[in-house]
Formats: sequence, C-alpha cells, structure tokens
Amino acid sequence: MLVRINQLLYLVNIQMNNYLLLIFVLLLTHSCSNEQENSYTGQHSKDCSYIKKVMDTLELKYCKEYFEIGALKSEGKFVGDFPVDWHKFYRESGTLETEIEYIWIPGRQKSEINQRICYSENGDTIKEQSNFCKIKVKSDTITLGEEINTEIELTCPYWENSRIEFNFKIPHDSLYTRQIYTGKRYCKYDYKPKDTGTNTIILSINEFVYDTSNYLPDSMKTVSERVIYLDYEYYVKKQ
Repeated sequence: MLVRINQLLYLVNIQMNNYLLLIFVLLLTHSCSNEQENSYTGQHSKDCSYIKKVMDTLELKYCKEYFEIGALKSEGKFVGDFPVDWHKFYRESGTLETEIEYIWIPGRQKSEINQRICYSENGDTIKEQSNFCKIKVKSDTITLGEEINTEIELTCPYWENSRIEFNFKIPHDSLYTRQIYTGKRYCKYDYKPKDTGTNTIILSINEFVYDTSNYLPDSMKTVSERVIYLDYEYYVKKQ
C-alpha cells in the first residue's frame, strides 16, 4: 500500500494543490451522508489494531468504529489519525451504506477523499450520489515484448455531460500520455513495457464543467473541476 502511495506522488504534487479546496467543498454537497465526513474527526472512539510503522513517525493501523447499539459503523486503515485506502461505512441495520477511498497527500501529512460509492438498503449503487471509476486489464502478468491492454471507465462522473480528460503516467516515460474526450466516460490505452519486474500505471481522470453562455476561451470558462487518481500494478516476466 505504501509503495502505491509513493508512486502517486508524481501526479498528486502536480495537480492536487490546485484542487484540494475545491474538491473538499464539492464533496460536502455531493455525499451519501455528512455523518461519514465527520466520522474521523476524533470525536468517536475507535478499536484499532497496529499493522506497522510507516514514514518514521506514523503508524499504519486498521480501525473499526461501532454504533452505541454495538453494530459496526465503519472500518478501514489509518496512517496516524487520517484514513487511507478504501473504508466501509454501515447503517445501524448492518447494510453497507458507502465505500470511500482516501489518498494520502504528500507533504501535507493528511488524506483526502478520492472516490465514493453509495449504496441503497438493497445494495444497489446510487449513481447520482457516487463518483468512482473502474480500471480493467486483460492480464496483470505479461511477457516482455507484449502489450498491456488497459480499459478505464468513469462509471459515475461527478457531473453529467462534463468534459473528461485521461492522463497516464507510464514507468520510465518522462512525458504524460493524454487522451481527451468530451462527454465520453471510457478510455482504452495499450502500452508495451520496456523492463521486466513489477511496474505501475498511474492515472488521473479530470472532469471539467464549462460556462457555455459566452464565447470566451475554454481556459477562462472553467466553472468546476474534479480529479480522481488511480494506479494499477502489473508484472512483466522474461521471454
């Protein structure tokens, strides 16, 4: 998990500083339940188990929080007091209400929400309140010389009819590979690795909403912007 966090540094440092405040404000108004945003403010006791020491001064731990009636309320990993990776939030009835992914923000010693999946009492995804994407790879193990075929779908965009931009950071490649779509939520990308061993494709998906009431350049018409970060680890074996 920590390796994946470090690999996200490149993308996060470039783009996150401009978006953190906007993302935080937007998510407060686009959530399944505000209670989930307040669950990790330190106001609730947590039952935690130690995993290991990370980043010299912080601990990685797995915590569970319970309702007063004893039912499980939430569970997930923490670095220090901040949630990381996917966390699950439950209703008092025991049904899963929300899954939220948190990513660690380098240099800020904190985490932020990256993706959110909301569920009904019946377990169906509430798309109008969710914001997440899916990545699909035909195989996570290939032979050197073969291509790794990647498909990405923004399953639940933050806004309907938004402009979507897919940005790939490929191992051993100093340049971004960028594919831009307007209103399309799907992207396919094929890449031929240059080295054997474990590699990671790092991806960001940017959503833009523009003011179309005038003829200003796009750079001056941005109303809102939202970013999701993903990575996918795969292995390349020798021929």
